Amino acid sequence: MKKGITIIELLITIGISSMLLIMIMLIFSKTINNYSINMNYRKENFYINEAFIFIESKIEFYQDVEIVNNKIKLIKKDNETSDWIRMTKNGNIIISYDRCSSINSNNIVKNIEEFKVSKKENIMYISIKSKKGILYERCFGIKKQRDLY
Repeated sequence: MKKGITIIELLITIGISSMLLIMIMLIFSKTINNYSINMNYRKENFYINEAFIFIESKIEFYQDVEIVNNKIKLIKKDNETSDWIRMTKNGNIIISYDRCSSINSNNIVKNIEEFKVSKKENIMYISIKSKKGILYERCFGIKKQRDLY
């Protein structure tokens, strides 16, 4: 009997090892891809929910709220100036201070496809559609101006 291994045995071992390694790499790359997609969805979900929280806090803070051309007009307590929450042409939802087209503004959320606002009695309905096509909707109660006195 010979001691040692033959070239055929060595090639079979290398072939099986390489097939196992390729399968592990494919599984690993699919896992990384799924993780990336899931994290992007979670980040988008988080940012849009934070935008809703921000908008709700502004609605509660201001004297009165109106809807004008799919924009939220936040009327200050002096009733002379107002801030605006609106969507820009490049898909960002911003808050503009003192007037609708003010250069003094802050981003609330970016990369939005659609922003719709409607109001019925004391309830404001807001829907935000992301660039990925996911629709997020919330409704907020609005205090009537006379209830504040």
